[in-house]
Amino acid sequence: MSKLTPKQKAIKCLDFIDQRLEYTASQTIEIAEMMIDDIKKLNKAHMLAEQGENLEEYLDTMNHLHMKWMGHLNEIILEQTNRDLNGQVLISLNKFVGMLSENQTKGMDFSLPSIVARQINDHEEEDKYLDQEEIELLISQQYKNA
Repeated sequence: MSKLTPKQKAIKCLDFIDQRLEYTASQTIEIAEMMIDDIKKLNKAHMLAEQGENLEEYLDTMNHLHMKWMGHLNEIILEQTNRDLNGQVLISLNKFVGMLSENQTKGMDFSLPSIVARQINDHEEEDKYLDQEEIELLISQQYKNA
């Protein structure tokens, strides 16, 4: 079993979720930056298309990018809603866990999720489950053997 107390494990799990939320926030910024770059490219391509009578190709490209970015914007809106809700839940759970004493949590031990155990190098816990790469490797080997 892990050397961490149940309270420490709960804090590690909440920290992991918080880090994931921060990562998705940075992904949203990257998507927005890519959109800005594409819009700049479209503006340049528009001028070139008018000059070179390449308008049909430009319109196809523009239509493709519009559809692509509408999908991304929809995902960003959904992610933002989830992030706001998850952030509020995390704040509440962190306050709750912070108020627990070690004596209250002694009998409430639990196994860390494997992804959290790997992050903190808890070798006793991390080997219980396969990570995503191991699952994909196992599935690909099964398909080769079939």
